[in-house]
Amino acid sequence: MKKLAFLIAALLLISLIPLQVFAAETREELIFNTDSFVSEDSQDKYMNGTVSGYPTNTADGSLKLRFALLKNAKVSGDVTVKPVIDAEYPFVAGNVIGKISGLTQQDAHFDFVFQLKDNVYNGVYPVRFTAEYSITEADALIGCIQEFTIYIRVAGKEQPALKTDAVNFDNAAKVGGSSYAEGYMPVLNKSNKYTALVEVPLKDLTKADGDILVSFVAGGSFKPSNAVETLSNANDKGIAIFEVQRASETYNGIYPAVFRAEYSLNGEKLSKDFTIYIQVADKAVPSVGGSVSATSQPRVMVTKYTLDSESAVAGEEFTLTLEITNQSNKTDVRNIKVTVSSGGEFVPADGTNALFINEIEKECTEEVSFRFKTMPDAAPRPASINVQIDYETPKVMTYSESAVLSIPVTQPIRLQIDAPVADTVEQGDTMGVSMKIYNLGKSPLYNVSASVRGEGIMAEENYYGGTIEAGGTKTIAMDIIVDPSLYSDMSAGNEPAVGGDEGIMMDDMAVMPREMYGGAMIDGVYGGSETKQIFGVLVLTYEDADGNIYTEERDFAGGVNVYQEYIEPDMPVFEEDIMMEEPKQPTNWWLIGGIAAGVLAIGGIIFGIIRRNKRKKEIEDALS
Repeated sequence: MKKLAFLIAALLLISLIPLQVFAAETREELIFNTDSFVSEDSQDKYMNGTVSGYPTNTADGSLKLRFALLKNAKVSGDVTVKPVIDAEYPFVAGNVIGKISGLTQQDAHFDFVFQLKDNVYNGVYPVRFTAEYSITEADALIGCIQEFTIYIRVAGKEQPALKTDAVNFDNAAKVGGSSYAEGYMPVLNKSNKYTALVEVPLKDLTKADGDILVSFVAGGSFKPSNAVETLSNANDKGIAIFEVQRASETYNGIYPAVFRAEYSLNGEKLSKDFTIYIQVADKAVPSVGGSVSATSQPRVMVTKYTLDSESAVAGEEFTLTLEITNQSNKTDVRNIKVTVSSGGEFVPADGTNALFINEIEKECTEEVSFRFKTMPDAAPRPASINVQIDYETPKVMTYSESAVLSIPVTQPIRLQIDAPVADTVEQGDTMGVSMKIYNLGKSPLYNVSASVRGEGIMAEENYYGGTIEAGGTKTIAMDIIVDPSLYSDMSAGNEPAVGGDEGIMMDDMAVMPREMYGGAMIDGVYGGSETKQIFGVLVLTYEDADGNIYTEERDFAGGVNVYQEYIEPDMPVFEEDIMMEEPKQPTNWWLIGGIAAGVLAIGGIIFGIIRRNKRKKEIEDALS
């Protein structure tokens, strides 16, 4: 009984102690160790700031990366590190998790080993990591999460040259004794028992990566006996042949049949639709009273389409709005089904690719809208969306129309710009300014150029870098001319330079013993020096594939070493000179000073030319 009472009392006491539960907080307690080697096999460090400062792959596509952290006394236990696997992730997905221990006592790291994807080529790529850890704060344990971005370099994997467009309709091919360009049209009539061979001639087949599958995909007025045909890319031209029969409710008229070619190009799965019109003859629509009357197909077409943005941006959503018009001036249509599809560049954002319209009256228009998401890896070029419209007339006759829409696709611009670096130069010399830029996006940047802006400065020549390919880098380098008026007020007068070497002031000197100056002859005033800061803005300009112009600006600060010049004072009079019997011939100091100043000026000009040419050569060597 006593034991039970003791147990109850202990439980009551424990219940009085508040239990603190902390959700993971986003913190920045950890500091990445940039003084670490980039991998276990490399002697290059992250802090190099050059291409050697990135983890780089080996010839077999593997890449080693060292994730290193500085010592942190607040961390409790291990740090769990794992990469963020998203659309930009350049490696083959896998369960890669790193554990870093002992961070409270010393710097520590974890060595990752990754395998590059086959479609990742030369360039610089960002890899995001999350670090999960706990810290002790005010006697409480707090869970933390922190994100890091490490840039890797891929080398030795040149992107293969892209093939041009493949698989096109061959209008000039001879089919049925003629060609489609000459007006050939398959006919289903009584003599062929409403069955005919429809030939689909295609060309540019050798440009495809492999075989081409041709299928009958739309045309409710007909029934094919064979749904798919295969063409080889061994020959440039080929013809897929389909045996087509009239559907039971199809009567005299001309009807569309849509055939689709599916193939791969540069490793990307693509498809194209081709429409062939087929005539049905000798089969009039029976009237209610038994007499025969002719009818024509009401045309339902996409007459307009719009996007809610200028283009479909990779990785983002957009809305496609279609205007569907019944072109007939006699017949209403009903039970309209609108179906959209693409070659893989777009996926429905709301889960459906088909919408229904109850009825479209004659000569009327209805709108339908579809929400799409553009795939992150969609190529920056026009992509197709196929539209199929199935509908009925009041006499329950079924028809089908199709259209192919061209949608411009763009990749978002992702540009990393390092801080500009400006030189400190001698008075009268040009000042060098450089800046490195990285194209981290999947589209080239065009007409990359740079200029400078600022008071009293101008570039000897503006920079033009042309095109930066996806994953590429460029270093902007320019020589800046500095207007001497920016520092001329610092090099005049008889006052010492502020913050520089003060020199010896000689004005108002009295007669004094020479030994006060150690017996040295004093020729004048020793001038001081100061570094004058020069500020400016480096202006970067570039264009995207559509010709849109973008501008980025970065501030920079350089320096000019300014040496002061003083007015020559009168020479001091020493006691020893007064006691001499014969006066000395006065020295013409102005003449000597003028000659010396001329020699120094010429020497300074020659020195500046040599220094500028040497620096230009260094920049050219660094860029080559």
